[in-house]
Amino acid sequence: MSIPDEYLIKEKFDIPGGGSIEIHDSRFLPTFLEIDTKMKRQMKEFHNKLMEMNVKAYRCNDGWVDRKNRKVTFFCNEQDEGYYWGRNDLEVGNLIFIGNMYSGGRLAKIIKCGALWRSYEGGWSREYWYEPLDETLDGIDNSYITEKTLTRKQKLLMFFGLFDENKIQTDIFE
Repeated sequence: MSIPDEYLIKEKFDIPGGGSIEIHDSRFLPTFLEIDTKMKRQMKEFHNKLMEMNVKAYRCNDGWVDRKNRKVTFFCNEQDEGYYWGRNDLEVGNLIFIGNMYSGGRLAKIIKCGALWRSYEGGWSREYWYEPLDETLDGIDNSYITEKTLTRKQKLLMFFGLFDENKIQTDIFE
């Protein structure tokens, strides 16, 4: 089975604000640009929310977060609003956030600072030990929730708009 030639043709378009994309059908370009613009706006809003809350650094829950030992590594050259906001000048007591704008996450305080290391990418990295706080940030609408750790069921309820701070409706999924 061969692929028709019209599906093999790629067009390259520059994205406003940086980057480019290759697509097979230029009719999809307006939709892509709309989605890209919305996502960048949401990432900026998420970043601004964290900065307003006095969060000094954040990173998504990836391989650089050791939840068992409560240790996180930040890189000074990682400054991607919405995913990573690394710094190497954090101090004990500074507020950080572990999570991302889509699934939310947890606030924490730095309790110990590690040594500064030259990273393989030419920047600098530093490990920090943290103490998780009870406060979480919802990844759906970036609302601030002061509850104990939310269960998976509670997150689902929150996603469907059934989360109530005073009464959690749990019978929906039972």
